[in-house]
Amino acid sequence: MTYARAAAALFIAALPLFAAAAAVAKPVVVVTLAQATVVTAADGTSHLAPLDGSAPVGSGTAIRYTVSAKDTGTDAARGLALSGRIPEGTAFTPGSVRGPGGHAEFSLDGKSFSPRPMVKVQTPAGEIMQAADPGQYVMIRWVKDGLLDAKSSIAFSYDVRVK
Repeated sequence: MTYARAAAALFIAALPLFAAAAAVAKPVVVVTLAQATVVTAADGTSHLAPLDGSAPVGSGTAIRYTVSAKDTGTDAARGLALSGRIPEGTAFTPGSVRGPGGHAEFSLDGKSFSPRPMVKVQTPAGEIMQAADPGQYVMIRWVKDGLLDAKSSIAFSYDVRVK
């Protein structure tokens, strides 16, 4: 995947980001998206490198997205849910969601979310429901437990791998 394609995918991924905050008063939540490649050294340690176009993003490259929210208002935000797309041409890395004080939900269609999306599968015994392959996820939503206090911020991250 060329950097131009990766940049376009990142731009498209940033478009649907939103912060849904139902509040009694006036929270103002500002959401940002950052991305970096995950570089793993021979000894197994890893670090993040800017995704700045200086190197092509090829098959197998791991990319970490970080979605941040800051309540710049004067009141706390309730029901904060931050979402990020899994760009086309990439697959979600199971177990990579990180974030304090909340939980992850996943979507197969970009509309409905579940901590463990299910799909119908036809077997010789009939149709059954089973957990979807994480490679089928198209979006991730991180739901904050409790309030996001005024003048505070929070972030969650997840990894994808270029196909």
